[in-house]
Amino acid sequence: MTRDTDRFLALEERTAIANSRHADLFISVHANASPSRAASGVETFFLSPDRAPAEDLQAAARENARLAVSRTGEKAGPVFASVTVGNRVAESRELARYIQAGLVRGIGAQSPRTAMNRGVKHAPFVVLLGAAMPSVLAEVSFLSNPKDEALLQTGQFRERVAASLFAGLNGYLKKNRALEQKAEQKAK
Repeated sequence: MTRDTDRFLALEERTAIANSRHADLFISVHANASPSRAASGVETFFLSPDRAPAEDLQAAARENARLAVSRTGEKAGPVFASVTVGNRVAESRELARYIQAGLVRGIGAQSPRTAMNRGVKHAPFVVLLGAAMPSVLAEVSFLSNPKDEALLQTGQFRERVAASLFAGLNGYLKKNRALEQKAEQKAK
């Protein structure tokens, strides 16, 4: 964890903490926002060198700029970065798929509309740049949607989100442990 209190921590700092602690995985949990108050659902992002769709690039630009403005009071410039092998694109994509599935199943059991599957996507979110481990950004609901916002204010829903993230992470870890064991058996 990058923090244990509800305080702002710059996006770059979050990734730096994960790198300095030699984390095996990095999952950044966010509440989404949209100009449309009707927008709802969950989506999970990973960083990829592939060109992202315009809608996803706009979402990343909004979040990157909004958080930079809240930190400095100045308008943020565009974000440019190269995606390197250190970003572990394939592993991040797989982790994103597991996290997304966990969110859709887990949150959907309580609130199907809030858990509408918006999919696994890729975009250059600042919080994912420079991560030396598989990393994803999970958007768990929409603060701009009044129903989602009300749910987020309940402990029961936040617990459901945490359990859903854990289920996705656990599935990813189990699959990878099984693959490692298989590889070890072949090597013997």
